[in-house]
Amino acid sequence: MDSQANLTYAMVSPDRIQQLRNESRTIYHLFRQSLEGGVSLKDVVARPPLIVSNVARGLAGSNAALDMVISLPDLAQLDDEMLTMWENERAAPTEFRYVLKQALESELPNYDVVIIDCPPGLSVLTSNALVASDFYVSPVIPEPLSRLGVDLIRERVRVLTQREQGLKIQFAGSILNKVMY
Repeated sequence: MDSQANLTYAMVSPDRIQQLRNESRTIYHLFRQSLEGGVSLKDVVARPPLIVSNVARGLAGSNAALDMVISLPDLAQLDDEMLTMWENERAAPTEFRYVLKQALESELPNYDVVIIDCPPGLSVLTSNALVASDFYVSPVIPEPLSRLGVDLIRERVRVLTQREQGLKIQFAGSILNKVMY
């Protein structure tokens, strides 16, 4: 869900990234499909070969696999596309906050765990990830300003769970980042 795409670039080869972009198999394309009326997670899930072989090697005798829906900087243009849509008086899908949740529902039985990597800021995409989640973890740098970010996310979750009946999103804790010994 992060348009900086650091996780994608760290885990997927540049050739495979380009192939998935050309095939319209990124998180950006999933959200574009939702704006046009159809959403299918199965169409954008990829199994990067290098990662899968490393996971399988680490769990000898298992059918372990790691699938990804890659992100690219293209995702950042989604905000502009939605603004243009509204400026042209075209309504956004009424359930846009639920795009990821709805896309995941049919695929969840195929997975033990789903991890959604989000950008550090609050946005429609972050809300999508939160609505689709049971738990969230907040990475923090051990400094006062980072604590403010955790408080902002916790407040966003509180508001979401009050507004959207049935959501049960729990704070699973923080992970310290950039810790110096």
